[in-house]
Amino acid sequence: EESGLEPCEEHLLVLKRTDDAQQLLTTHFRTRQPLPGELAYLEAQMWIARFEAAGRDRLDAEAAIWRQRLGQLVEQVERDVGGYWAARCRLVMQQAQDAQAYGSKVAALVRVAQAAFHDKRPADAIAKYGEAAALANRESKPDVAFDLAFTRASIQLQIKNWTEAATGFKELADRFENNARVAEAHLLAAFALNRFATPETFWA
Repeated sequence: EESGLEPCEEHLLVLKRTDDAQQLLTTHFRTRQPLPGELAYLEAQMWIARFEAAGRDRLDAEAAIWRQRLGQLVEQVERDVGGYWAARCRLVMQQAQDAQAYGSKVAALVRVAQAAFHDKRPADAIAKYGEAAALANRESKPDVAFDLAFTRASIQLQIKNWTEAATGFKELADRFENNARVAEAHLLAAFALNRFATPETFWA
């Protein structure tokens, strides 16, 4: 099957000269018909490499530029190509953003948790979100730990595990008093609490 690349482009990719290959791919994307799905995915991977490199070097403004360009590329691929390759591009973009936000190990657990939730396995999702939150806490990322534990408790609320949900939200409210969403955690704890216990028993 034809790759759609000129011989010089293929040669640059083999040599891993990604800067030059990026320029040629971008020119291809702007001046010809939309890239075939595989090549659009390759371009997404190149933007991701730049985004991740900027993140590692703490170049926040540069990382924001690459993130924006990556998002624009994914939207264009979804519009022009669609299907499997568009979904793959969006997936790798989300994974890269999660890895930067959470750290690679926490992000890996989050991906497993998300997959379990999408597969309608809430118990597995709850367990993995709990593991991810605990790891984020050990890695001194309190905001990430809060968000993941909040998601965990929210799933318990959604499936009507009132006791676990109330306990989870109350623990968040107690442990992360300075988080911007602590009031929301209090409210959701009270809502879940109303379903299974009296306030005097729970808040004692």
